[in-house]
Amino acid sequence: MNRIDIHCHPSIKPYGRSFSENPSGHNSNNTDRRNSIWHYSPPSAWDRFMNRMVMGLTKFTQTDMTTLHKGGFTIAIAALSPLEKQFITNFAGDNIIADGISNLVTGVGKDRINDVQMPTYRYFNDLLKDYDFCCQLNGHEVEINGQRVQYRLVKSYSQIAQADLPSDVHTLFVFISVEGGHALNNRHYKTYD
Repeated sequence: MNRIDIHCHPSIKPYGRSFSENPSGHNSNNTDRRNSIWHYSPPSAWDRFMNRMVMGLTKFTQTDMTTLHKGGFTIAIAALSPLEKQFITNFAGDNIIADGISNLVTGVGKDRINDVQMPTYRYFNDLLKDYDFCCQLNGHEVEINGQRVQYRLVKSYSQIAQADLPSDVHTLFVFISVEGGHALNNRHYKTYD
């Protein structure tokens, strides 16, 4: 029997953290790196307290591939969703304080926030980069607590049923979805009064 996560965002934080790397957009196969989709960062007692007390503040990872593996999931529907400018450019404006607030809320890193604030930022281009980020480790094995694991991007259930996999490798099958119609917009961002 398959355990399925029907909606998760495993790439938001690691893709965001990749912007502080050179080159940006690199999905590391080193699970200790924050720009790895496998990076596991469970919440501390302080993180859990802040999550409950401050409007769901979530600085820790929630749906990284390691967490999905530890939860016994075999199928996940990963939603890609470019960060919306309105969410990143908050009431404090576009300055170090505003960026700090945005990073506190999202946990994606200041370099990612600066990227979204750039006049050249386009939702669709960002969607394609996020998709590329997910594709980079498609089928690559990593080791989690002594077990070989991997994820495979699939387009249909028949691909799962027909997959020829080694029995000693836990495989998580991942369908990619898109959250938010804004992701398909590749035009200049406009503000309407």
